[in-house]
Amino acid sequence: NNNNNNRGGCSSTRVRQDWGSMSRNQRNRYINAYLDMALGRGRGAGRANQRFRQLLQEHRSQFATSIHGQRHFLHWHRWFLKEVEDILQDVDCVTIPYWRWETNPWSSQMWSNAAGFGSSFNGCISGAMSALSTSAGGCVTRARQGGVPSNNEVGRLINSGSSNANFFATLNLYHGSVHCAIGGTMCSPRSAEAPEFWLHHSNVDRIWALWQRRSNAHLTAFQTTASFPGSMSRGVRPNAVTNLDNHLGISVTYSGFQTSMPSLGEAPDNGTEEEQWANNARLWETMLRVTQQQSSQGLGPN
Repeated sequence: NNNNNNRGGCSSTRVRQDWGSMSRNQRNRYINAYLDMALGRGRGAGRANQRFRQLLQEHRSQFATSIHGQRHFLHWHRWFLKEVEDILQDVDCVTIPYWRWETNPWSSQMWSNAAGFGSSFNGCISGAMSALSTSAGGCVTRARQGGVPSNNEVGRLINSGSSNANFFATLNLYHGSVHCAIGGTMCSPRSAEAPEFWLHHSNVDRIWALWQRRSNAHLTAFQTTASFPGSMSRGVRPNAVTNLDNHLGISVTYSGFQTSMPSLGEAPDNGTEEEQWANNARLWETMLRVTQQQSSQGLGPN
């Protein structure tokens, strides 16, 4: 039920935390809940695992549609996060953390075999998450390359004006560059099958939410009544997920939200920063175009 706002006694006010600030016990609790859901273990068996697999299939099948275009990208992925978080809360009262890649992208807390997402960046992933496999068969992979957008760049974006076209174009480049900086499964139409996908998109949503808090014009910049593509969203429209304070029967906040906006974005440009991530952004855009062409020929991922 899209509007189930009190799942198994969990709070209807959800706080998504910075992975880097979570305790080892909190990180292990999230990892265990995620693996139960993804592997169909324990409370993740049966309906929870089935629903999760359906959502992964929806992302693959809709990959080359408007879910990665300005019309739907931010809203659809915000809905997508909540759907998976709903399943996680049927397993345990956890929320999807965010990976703040703009500040310390390759920290050992995130990329460790113990209470993390695995230290391997060349080939199959390691650690507890190595139990996962992809829908194509075989392991989840990574092939790390290049850099990611910096805190200064993200700060400038958060402090930018309320033009939805400019904001989307920049955040979309940042989003794609992070996917392909990790590489492997994350830089493919099966990206949602990589466990770090959810923390990456939680951070993308957090950046959007911070930008939305600047003014009412920012909050409503992307409002549209256009229906989402695909069948899984069951009639949910983008406007229903615009405001995290009233998000399909729950409220969502991100730890570290300030009552006043951060005074970022005034630092001078560093020319090397963009060079470090721009090629990864181009890789993502190329992969998306190829997938769109294959989809138009009936050859997309299944």
